[in-house]
Amino acid sequence: MLERTRRVLGILALNKLHKVLVLTKNPILALRDLDIFGEHQNMWLGSTVISLRQTDWEPYAPHPLERLKALRFAHNKGVKTWLSIEPIIPGVTDAEAIIRESLSYIDWYVLGSFNYSERLAKIPKSQLKKWYKEEIPKAVKLLEDHGKPYHIKKELLNMLRGE
Repeated sequence: MLERTRRVLGILALNKLHKVLVLTKNPILALRDLDIFGEHQNMWLGSTVISLRQTDWEPYAPHPLERLKALRFAHNKGVKTWLSIEPIIPGVTDAEAIIRESLSYIDWYVLGSFNYSERLAKIPKSQLKKWYKEEIPKAVKLLEDHGKPYHIKKELLNMLRGE
């Protein structure tokens, strides 16, 4: 095996000035490099999850619960973990449920919008904005109630502001 990813992680780990955020749809594969993540507190392991169930939106990705299980395992080994809940899709994504499931082992959250809703799902932007204004504040409140740091991406933030 070439272990290119491992070599790149080793090089990135040498940089102590910057946080290195690794985002993957398959954190299960990243578990083989936990020693590198564990030795370097500037390296975080993350995954995207849009639902707690398998969907047609991510046909080749591991089951979302398996991704979360891998992040829980990494967290329990001392690795900093993060979760990107995006795109948040009406009828597919229950951000609150995902957060509740992962609160004990995710250190940082990112929330992002469904940028191509009109083209991919025929959801008008006005309808998407309305749904976000109803649902996203509940997820944010849950994060804040548990003292979890989070970031809302610009596109989603603009929709929440009505832009």
